[in-house]
Amino acid sequence: MIVNSLTLSNFKGIGDPVTIDFKPVTLLFGPNSAGKSTIFQALHYAHEIFERANLDPDATLSGGRGLDLGGFTNLIHNHDISRPVTLRFDFDLQGEDLPEYRDWVDDDIGPIHYFESDLYGIPARAKSGWVEIAIQWSSMAEQPILSTYSVGLNGQKLAAIKTSEDGRQTYLTDFHMLHPIFREPDTDDEVRAILKRAMADNELQDVEKLGPMFPLFLTFQQADDGSVNIDSPLSIAGQKRTALPVWGKSLAFDHETLSDSVDYDSRTIFTAVASSLIVGPGELLRDALRKFKYIGPIREIPSRNFRSVRSPDASRWANGLAAWDLLHHASPVLIDRLNEWVAGRERLDTGYRMELKRYKEMDITSPQMIALEQGDVLDEIESIDSDLKRLPVKTRLAIRDAISDIELKPQDIGVGISQLLPIVVAALATEDGMVAMEQPELHIHPALQVALGDLFIHRVKEREVCFLIETHSEHLLLRFLRRIRETTANELPTDVDGLSPEQLSVLFVKKSGTGVEATQLKVDETGEFEDEWPDGFFEERDGELFF
Repeated sequence: MIVNSLTLSNFKGIGDPVTIDFKPVTLLFGPNSAGKSTIFQALHYAHEIFERANLDPDATLSGGRGLDLGGFTNLIHNHDISRPVTLRFDFDLQGEDLPEYRDWVDDDIGPIHYFESDLYGIPARAKSGWVEIAIQWSSMAEQPILSTYSVGLNGQKLAAIKTSEDGRQTYLTDFHMLHPIFREPDTDDEVRAILKRAMADNELQDVEKLGPMFPLFLTFQQADDGSVNIDSPLSIAGQKRTALPVWGKSLAFDHETLSDSVDYDSRTIFTAVASSLIVGPGELLRDALRKFKYIGPIREIPSRNFRSVRSPDASRWANGLAAWDLLHHASPVLIDRLNEWVAGRERLDTGYRMELKRYKEMDITSPQMIALEQGDVLDEIESIDSDLKRLPVKTRLAIRDAISDIELKPQDIGVGISQLLPIVVAALATEDGMVAMEQPELHIHPALQVALGDLFIHRVKEREVCFLIETHSEHLLLRFLRRIRETTANELPTDVDGLSPEQLSVLFVKKSGTGVEATQLKVDETGEFEDEWPDGFFEERDGELFF
């Protein structure tokens, strides 16, 4: 699933809503302490919430030891706990299937009626969606609670789950029973006519034309006396102190609050559809955030006695060590791709290449080694061969200097290469999802900075990868603009991938009187900015050259 944007309000330095549009390559520019890191921290916070319902985090799953969010009271804008923090993600659902939940089925009757109903297949109509959550401080519970979980599909809000301030009651509300997803296309005029007649006559006719969900929802809203209140919320059981659904499970409507007229089939079918449309988008967003990689501004150089970690640990990307872990257990294909970029003359051309040495160890005091040293190989050949096959294969990563042909360790090469390598490995090893990084240009030559731009372009052409890059590098930006210009003019160099303006988002982040602002700087097909660059950035070069 491709995440298109993130909208934040009341988070850290951001007060009024700020929207960050994500493109395959998204660049964040701005002065120091302007609020660029706030966007990264919001992604870490969202990951904590959707992955483990952690509303009050300090350390995070993806941030490593170097990132401490400080808890909810540190995250709320101006430390004002009367405000709700809101995060909204908009995403593309093309080619995605919303999850189906079958835990509501307790016999063979439910599925048959569901699959035969007009509602089966409606979730497949979702082509885009958004999920918004609100977290606020509960004075009753003396802790933050996720008070609202809202979902929209195909550009319109569908429903919300809310919880009371004390967290004891959770309910489905704002359910849009006339949402276009429930109806056939081009029926808006007919629906308006039906509702207009209903308001005039106080009676609904042709109700089936309003879509199959409408009469089912009315049944759910019917009281024992036969009256219907379409604004009445539906109570949800099993969710205490949170509006966040339980992933992998359908919505547990409190059947004790439903009228006896609501039969089993109606309950199961409504639950199935509502759960897929309301819980499903949040679960897909959870899965997308699981793929989130974050690489911090300072990448650690592994020690000489470095031992790689076999178990995946997303937090080790933050200091770059996950890249070295990955290389120690990499396939020959990945090593070849890495060397193509690291050592290629038309690529980064660092002067180094990676080699993965595979070997076995034998104790010098072992009988087999003694036999080898004494020349008794023929007598012991079968035994030695058997013992060698049983020895485990070990790996060792070596860095070879292309000029001197000397084998080196990471500590023996320049700091710039050690800072660069985790960026390159993350780019090449990520098949889909977002890779967020701070200052990839740190300690590297301008020639390498522009070549990094080509690497990012190459990867977004191959895979559904999004690069979110906080940078001060004019060289990196100029490479992207150049490739856009060359793509439009059909003048790309051989074996170089092109870039379109639609694939690049340039955001300038700065502080204002109301908090942090993020200004989108549009780029045209000639690689030129349509908007003026904000004052005080990249003007220093002109000042030094011409004054």
